[in-house]
Amino acid sequence: MTPLEKIQSMKMPFAELKGVTFTEAGQDRVVAKMLVRPDLCTLRNTIHGGAVMAFADSVVPPPP
Repeated sequence: MTPLEKIQSMKMPFAELKGVTFTEAGQDRVVAKMLVRPDLCTLRNTIHGGAVMAFADSVVPPPP
């Protein structure tokens, strides 16, 4: 199983709720994306800082 397949097989309900999808993964790099949706925004369609930090928290791998 590749690192990307391993990450994609993990159940991460909060990441799924935010719409996080992982597109690349290796030993030293993880790439993911999250669509900026209205329910993740504040006024004037600006993404909420908490959504950005929650995205980062979902993408950063745990220490070895």
